[in-house]
Amino acid sequence: MLENIFQTIALGSNVAFLDIPQEDYNLNHIKLDLNIAQELVRVYFKNNGKSLMAEVKDVDINSDINRVKITVEVKN
Repeated sequence: MLENIFQTIALGSNVAFLDIPQEDYNLNHIKLDLNIAQELVRVYFKNNGKSLMAEVKDVDINSDINRVKITVEVKN
């Protein structure tokens, strides 16, 4: 599932967005939850060799495009 995450970083800020296909998210998680999203973000950054602190600020589902968007505040 982690290979299907698309990361977007807002220029000039410490905010990143992780977009995940809803189908992939639902395979492993039943509901949208900040704690589940926090663990997913931790594993995502660890697997990509990034040792940083990241706090999940929001988890949202966009049913129109079937994507889950996790908003993350990155702290170095």
